[in-house]
Amino acid sequence: MAQLTAITKEQFVGKAWTGAGYAFAQKERLIPVVMAELNLLVPVMPIVFVPLDDSFQLMGLTAIQPGSNLYISPDGQWLGDYVPAIMRAYPFQIGKTTEPYDSLLCFDTGSGRLVDAGQGEPFFAADGALTQSVTAIMNMLMEVEGSRIATHQAVDALHAAGLIQHWNLTVKDGDKSIEVQGLFRIDETILNTLPDDTFLHLRQSGALGLAYAHLLSLNQIKQFGKLVQVQQQLISQRAVNSFVPALDLSNISVGFYNDGSLKL
Repeated sequence: MAQLTAITKEQFVGKAWTGAGYAFAQKERLIPVVMAELNLLVPVMPIVFVPLDDSFQLMGLTAIQPGSNLYISPDGQWLGDYVPAIMRAYPFQIGKTTEPYDSLLCFDTGSGRLVDAGQGEPFFAADGALTQSVTAIMNMLMEVEGSRIATHQAVDALHAAGLIQHWNLTVKDGDKSIEVQGLFRIDETILNTLPDDTFLHLRQSGALGLAYAHLLSLNQIKQFGKLVQVQQQLISQRAVNSFVPALDLSNISVGFYNDGSLKL
């Protein structure tokens, strides 16, 4: 659970922060993403929808099995070509105030990355202003926040049009077939038969671009098999170098049958 604290001089002067890779997300199968980063996400990972309240949230899918993230190496390094913005900003986050539309830059003090001055990147410069690195993170998060609102509106429009349907994704484990639960996708058949006025509305709202980007991104699920191989190689190298037993990755191993279904 994040322990968000607003970054103020009273709280953070004399403090610093450290960056230590992405090990914090090694068990995150789903990562929140926004429309502003779609062009960079589509070639990297599948983008899916998951239920949120009475609508859906846009997520990057990093593995089939819950509790896994194939994009993060055993030592916490990212293995893809693009890192989602929310992960690059960690442990910074935009927090809401009681006033409408007011936001504060916050830091997760439970992240283990808060240190004393001189041991990492300072929050404040000598003149009392936020440092350049913290300001850059704040600006990025504000852009993400703006895109998040547009993303939710586009997802709501797709949902209202009846396009977001359960993804019938099947995983084969030996002779057993297991249906992966909780993931949703755009139904391309429904999309191609929408009434003209609905199609035009989705195009004007930006939701149509999101739908097509999502459909294109689903091809990246084929990357999971390659990522499993990379993970196994890295773990083997780590075991040889440190003289410790290699970890068992069989629970996240992914392959493909001729019919296109996944197998464990």
